Amino acid sequence: MEEKSLEEQLEECRQKMKQYYYKNLLFDLLIERYGDYIRTNEAKTIQDLKRMIQPEEEGIRNIANDIIRSIPDYNPEKDLEKTLNKAYEYVCENIQSVPSLGINFWMTVKEILKHKVSDYEDKAIFTCSLFRALGADASVLIVKMQGGTNRPLVLVRLKDSDLLCDPNHRHDFFKYKKPLPIAIKEFEEEGRIEKVLYEFNDEKYVDYE
Repeated sequence: MEEKSLEEQLEECRQKMKQYYYKNLLFDLLIERYGDYIRTNEAKTIQDLKRMIQPEEEGIRNIANDIIRSIPDYNPEKDLEKTLNKAYEYVCENIQSVPSLGINFWMTVKEILKHKVSDYEDKAIFTCSLFRALGADASVLIVKMQGGTNRPLVLVRLKDSDLLCDPNHRHDFFKYKKPLPIAIKEFEEEGRIEKVLYEFNDEKYVDYE
């Protein structure tokens, strides 16, 4: 079978990119037309948000167990931070972040694992679920950034400190391991935090406003 020339391969890529471009235009039209319907049906109550954190979901448990098995002589207390670091790296490397579509649209854990992509909030929920499956006191922390946009982060409360991380903008996992007020003040990924709005996990919801 004759190999395709470089020009032929480039032309195939151009055609595929063209198809993706026009497909995205159609998706934009669908979202614009049915956006109100989606917003209504995807709206979540506080209890719904709490149920989004799923440390016992099969896919989450499988990942957590794989991480635990990768640590020799695993000790759940001594090795907690090490497992969380591995979990953070797993999420950053294996799940692509995309900005919000501008509507409330929630993905399940199974959908995220299947497609390897999610928006910012779903990825934070996924990360929090994985952290809690590893035994951490973790929650999703929604903050308002300077400029008015909201950003989902993941907060872990450790015995001797807090640890704040952003699974959507990869950084050194321990960069913001410090008391939460200091971490909030020093947070530099994609701008500064103006204020904390609320946090939640499968057991609690705390409104800071």
